[in-house]
Amino acid sequence: MKLKSGFYLLLCCLIFLSSCQYPVSRGITEVAIKPSDTPTLTETPTPTETYKPTSTATATATETLTPTPTATPFLGFENAFLYNAWNRINQTIFIFQVPGVSTPFYGMVDGYSLACEPHTDYPNTLVCETDNYLFGSAYMTFDFYADESMQQLLFSGEFYTGLVKVNTPTPSYLAGLVWPQANFTADDISWAGDDTWCPQRGENVFCETEYRIYDGECYVGSSCYDDCGYYYSVDTIPQDGGDYTFSGPCLP
Repeated sequence: MKLKSGFYLLLCCLIFLSSCQYPVSRGITEVAIKPSDTPTLTETPTPTETYKPTSTATATATETLTPTPTATPFLGFENAFLYNAWNRINQTIFIFQVPGVSTPFYGMVDGYSLACEPHTDYPNTLVCETDNYLFGSAYMTFDFYADESMQQLLFSGEFYTGLVKVNTPTPSYLAGLVWPQANFTADDISWAGDDTWCPQRGENVFCETEYRIYDGECYVGSSCYDDCGYYYSVDTIPQDGGDYTFSGPCLP
C-alpha cells in the first residue's frame, strides 16, 4: 500500500514539474534575426597608391650634321724630292721619295692631272703618272691633294725633273739624245744590237733613270727606249753594290 502511495506521489510530482516548464517555454518570444540586421565586419578598403604618369623626356629631333671630310695632316711632301722622271708615249712617270707615304694622292703637274700610288716594294716611294707627254721643262710645278676632287690641297711646289736636253760631259757624237744628269763616259754607255733596229729608230726616245748615293758619291743607272724598243743605257753604278740611298740628279 505504501508502495502505490509512493508511486502516485512521484507521478504527481512529474506532472507538476511538466506543467511548470511549459508556460516558461511558451513565454519566450523568439525574435527572428534578419541577416541584414546582423552586424557584419566591413573591410575598409585600403587606399591604393595611384601612379600618376610622370613626364618623360621626349627626344627632340635635331639636325644631323654630315661631317665634312678633312685632310689628314701629312707633312711628308715638305721633305720630298723627285729622284727620277721619264717619258713614255703619251705618258710621263715621276718617282718621288716621300717620307712616311702610305696612301694614294691626287695632283696636278704644270696643270695636267696626276695620279700617285705608293710603291708596293719600296717604302717612302711614291709613283706618279700623267697621261701627257711632258718634256722640255727642267722644273715643273706639282700640286698634291688628299681627295680625288682636288679640294684639299696638301702641298704645292716645284721639283727638278731633268726632262730637258742639257749639256753633260757626253761625247759630242752622242749629242741630241736624252742623257742623265750625271758624270759618265762613253765606256758607261751600252747600245742595242742590230737585231732591234727598225725604221723608227731614235723616235720618241724616253729613259728610265735612277740616281744613287754610294759612300757619298752619286751614280746613275739609265735605260732608254724608242719606238723600236730598247735603244741604249748609261750605267755608272758600282758592280760590287753595297748600301745606297736614292738621290736626285747628280748634276744640277
